[in-house]
Amino acid sequence: MRLICGEQQIQTLPDRIAVRGAFGHSLSTAYADACKERKFDTAKTGDHGIARPLLPTQGNLIRRHTGKWPFNGVPCGAKQHCYTTRNDMPTLVARLLEASMPGMRVKADVLAFGGASLAAHWNRGEVQKRLAGQTWNAVVLQDQSTRPLRALRSMQEYVRRFVDEIQAAGARPYLYMTWARKDDPASQAKIVQAFQGLAEVTGASVIPVGLAWDQFRNLRPAIDLYEPDGSHPTMIGSYLAACTHVFSLADIDAVSDGVVEIKLSSVDVNLLHEICMTAARAEKTLRSS
Repeated sequence: MRLICGEQQIQTLPDRIAVRGAFGHSLSTAYADACKERKFDTAKTGDHGIARPLLPTQGNLIRRHTGKWPFNGVPCGAKQHCYTTRNDMPTLVARLLEASMPGMRVKADVLAFGGASLAAHWNRGEVQKRLAGQTWNAVVLQDQSTRPLRALRSMQEYVRRFVDEIQAAGARPYLYMTWARKDDPASQAKIVQAFQGLAEVTGASVIPVGLAWDQFRNLRPAIDLYEPDGSHPTMIGSYLAACTHVFSLADIDAVSDGVVEIKLSSVDVNLLHEICMTAARAEKTLRSS
């Protein structure tokens, strides 16, 4: 599986996911993430201010399969401020997929840089180069998290451009629906409406993390999905996001337990899985109708 922060490709075992091309038992996923803010530790930065990749424990899984670390120039430490890369979420998606689908081989790449919107990614051109240089099954796009509320017209333009590029490369485009700020839960309805409109206009699929987040938050208000800033995800929040990605990318009925240590009871873990699966399936049904 290949993960690029903001783009994504997928491939898996036969009859589990509709696969374009023959890549064997593997899942290629790329994330191209647009982050509002990224605070790099200067002690860990290389030339041109690009952070040298930190090597998290999870990276060993990816390296064993692919010979590469999961992140190309993207830090995985505590100071990063992206909804995609926080808590190393793309690698968690890869680990969950491998654990849930025996025989799956997964590689993760992430493309992200600080202060980015999808417009900035487009103008930089790196995503287009990655699309042209490798074969991808799916690409997941995440714009800066407030843009669906304050800059939807611009977001739509660049989602459309990327969707055209992704489809031309033979991959399937996905949009990472994010969540409302902790102090503004009412804005979730506007975020959902924005993403549904983007999907209708561009033909992209939606990974409905924001919907699953909102439902779990309402049912388990004592479990905090947010960091103290009221925006970025705790480990539980990132786990919820990863599970929603897994159910959106793969046609599976369950996610394997024990992949990551999270402070939840088995009852709450099962509830989280059920919410993520239901949200993903409802979104797939909506897109297919």
